Amino acid sequence: MCELFGFTGSVSRDLTEELRVFFSHGPQNPNGWGIAQYDEDLFRLEVEAKPSHESPHLQGLLQRPVKSRLLLAHIRRASVGDVRPENCHPFYGQDASGRGWMLMHNGTVFSGLSERDYLGRVSGTTDSERLFCCLLDRQNTAIAAKGAPLTAEERCRVAEGLIAEISCRNKMNLILTDGELLYVHMNMRDTLHVLHSPEGALFSTRPLSDDGAWECVPLTQLLAYRDGKLIWAGTKHDNEYRAGVESACGKLDFVI
Repeated sequence: MCELFGFTGSVSRDLTEELRVFFSHGPQNPNGWGIAQYDEDLFRLEVEAKPSHESPHLQGLLQRPVKSRLLLAHIRRASVGDVRPENCHPFYGQDASGRGWMLMHNGTVFSGLSERDYLGRVSGTTDSERLFCCLLDRQNTAIAAKGAPLTAEERCRVAEGLIAEISCRNKMNLILTDGELLYVHMNMRDTLHVLHSPEGALFSTRPLSDDGAWECVPLTQLLAYRDGKLIWAGTKHDNEYRAGVESACGKLDFVI
């Protein structure tokens, strides 16, 4: 059900080989791909609603070095929403202070987000985009209450509160960024991994090499990295997701 890839470092690193391995998983996740790069003041986002391993455009991108200090990539296996570019991750938007955010999600939101609350506000039809809109709403509420842009720690705590709330009965494996920090969260055991190196921190749903250096991301805890270094670790919550738990959820907030 989708795969995530993220990198944060103090300097740009060539990620081409890792991305080639990651995007080779397209046969298991055939419903679209996306890649976003941040470097200094430059930002680039590309998505396509076709299998990554069958995309001439993506294969062309991977024929030359892909260097970045902050990069997100996603391959989609659709669970909510049809197959079209608007439903491909990552999703991008700005908060009320003008800060740009991006989010990509591996999982399904079975409860906690009503589809009707986001009519006319979303471009696609996914639960993940509704989750992203909810994140921006929470950031904007905090900005309005403070009357000023949020600090890094304040942004972390707002995101942590939402994730802890929505992760109840929902699979919430996430990588998101505000352009400065890279946030990661896993609440399904052994489904998001990290590789630390002097160059930075690399994240992937599945390890991208067999050298044994990959570790599982801590369970049910939001982490925030800046320039490849862990700068904030939230409080662990109790909402571990286990496959099949949605059958015990009772009435859902929207029909999948």
